[in-house]
Amino acid sequence: MNWKERLRHLKLQDIKNKFAAYYKDGEGDNMILKPWNDSTTNGLKKCIMDFLSLSGHYCNRINT
Repeated sequence: MNWKERLRHLKLQDIKNKFAAYYKDGEGDNMILKPWNDSTTNGLKKCIMDFLSLSGHYCNRINT
């Protein structure tokens, strides 16, 4: 399983746990999600932060 599939699985599990009715009405695992893109700096940051937060960790971006 590559990282995009893993991130998609984590996102679907998060939706299923928080919004069970929406998950069921949205065709479950076949639900269309916005794809992650790591070709830009902000896209990569979003991928990393989503992965960490969906894995149960706390993350925050700090601008310096």
